[in-house]
Amino acid sequence: MARIAILSTVNFKHMTVLTLYTDFLDRNEIPYDVIYIDKYGESEENNAVDTYSYQLSINREWNFLRKLRRYYGFHSFAKKIIKGKDYDFLIVWNSFTAIMFIDLLVLKFKGKYAFNIRDYNFEKIPFVYFLMKLIIKKSSFTTISSYGFKKFLPKHEYLSIHSFNENILLNIEPRENMSRKSLPIRISFIGYVRFFENDKKLIDLLGNDNRFIVQFFGEGAQYLKEYAEDNNYKNVICVGRFKPSDTSSFLAITDIVNNLYGYGKIELDTAISIKSYYAAYLNIPILVFKDTYMEEATRGFNFICDLESQSFPDDLYNWYTSINHDMLKLNCNQYLVEAKQENTYFKSILEKTIDCKEE
Repeated sequence: MARIAILSTVNFKHMTVLTLYTDFLDRNEIPYDVIYIDKYGESEENNAVDTYSYQLSINREWNFLRKLRRYYGFHSFAKKIIKGKDYDFLIVWNSFTAIMFIDLLVLKFKGKYAFNIRDYNFEKIPFVYFLMKLIIKKSSFTTISSYGFKKFLPKHEYLSIHSFNENILLNIEPRENMSRKSLPIRISFIGYVRFFENDKKLIDLLGNDNRFIVQFFGEGAQYLKEYAEDNNYKNVICVGRFKPSDTSSFLAITDIVNNLYGYGKIELDTAISIKSYYAAYLNIPILVFKDTYMEEATRGFNFICDLESQSFPDDLYNWYTSINHDMLKLNCNQYLVEAKQENTYFKSILEKTIDCKEE
């Protein structure tokens, strides 16, 4: 039986689509360990045989080099465990992790690791591009979460995977219709809140407009709560850090998914968000920015936002109340069908790669 380890520089809650791997491993009764950086000091549920967490506290005010030195303490911590446990296969989460362990991967685990690319990682810098090309070439297979990443990644046969958290989605019912007279319209951002300037613009545009409730759920929302209170906005709801299991309850009180991270930077323009699957599953619209891959990917159930326009509230309201919901549902379904087909193909590759039988 294969001995597997998941290696990551982020907490479980930030390892989106990890369940594609863990569900497969659990179903085939393949034991696995997790070696990761824990930034929150929280116990996170998982089915790993052994969980090795490296406690790390980072101050936002530190410069890049100081942060990098703290992260690299994880390198010796993890390598010692990997050497002692003699794993057959590694699942490497994100580009930063892969580059940190490039010596181990290309020398000791050539063809024996899966590389999961989650976002842009300075590939426009020639040296980083070279390292990424080497890591990808030596992997058993490499996955991407967005076709937009092909704009900055080396040419390669990538596997596309999609973030369906069925444990969350199965607890909520897709919307079969939209109540035109149901006001206010609830707009929700669910996740790590960090693009405060765009968030404040949205709050300013919709603040105290009784047609809308603006909701932010996730770490960082506490700062927007202060902003809303300082400006006496009564229709802004902010909830800070929450358990992943709470996501379903937040989606249940959502009419439009807010995906306004930002734009104009390659890491933002090329990414696709887990929020797109939430919106598609629920048959509800999603807010996106123009000229992003999210605009392209969610065409047919998105609203393209211009937060510099004073007519934005009226434009959004008029668009929402005139949606052809049958057509929106059709587009959402097509989005999910294509994503599920690609996930099925990924699972077939995973099954061929990892030995599921007793030796």
